[in-house]
Amino acid sequence: SQGDFDFRSNSVDGVLSAIEFSSLNPELFYAATTNGRFFYSEDGGGTWDNALGGIPGGHYLYGQSIYASKKDTNTVWLGGSGYSNPAVYKSDNGGGFFFQMSEGLPPTLVFEITGNDDESLLFAATEAGPFVYVFEEEKWYDMSGLCAPAQTYWSVEYIREFNVVRFGTYGRGIWDFEIDEVINTKEEF
Repeated sequence: SQGDFDFRSNSVDGVLSAIEFSSLNPELFYAATTNGRFFYSEDGGGTWDNALGGIPGGHYLYGQSIYASKKDTNTVWLGGSGYSNPAVYKSDNGGGFFFQMSEGLPPTLVFEITGNDDESLLFAATEAGPFVYVFEEEKWYDMSGLCAPAQTYWSVEYIREFNVVRFGTYGRGIWDFEIDEVINTKEEF
């Protein structure tokens, strides 16, 4: 059903382009609009509050990506266009304030983000390839290595049962990356 909240008029002409609910609190929803406004609802989408403006916009067909923490109801990540600003932001207060997470991530468009079970790693499907953010090091790393295609990666999901992160590409199929352990993140060139 359609709710009464008008995202367009409440975001100065932006349209809804991403929505996510918290798995820890199914009444907690997050939303973003094409012009970089962020909203939250604490009653399952019945009413919405405008938390912030100035976040990344999204792809004109694909929007942004919101990932709500599975460990903390106040933590949420947002990914989107990173060509004139950082592409990924994190909030520790439910979207009231975001800080950038750009170290190691090239200027690119983030189509989707997700995390592993303990949220020590954050994965991003981007126009520049597959990336992983290692929280312990506070840095993004390119996951493509020597064999993954230099391609746009449209989607990503973490599959807990197999400890695999699965990326969907534009025309080059599905790529699974098995996560054993982080052995070395230093470039050896």
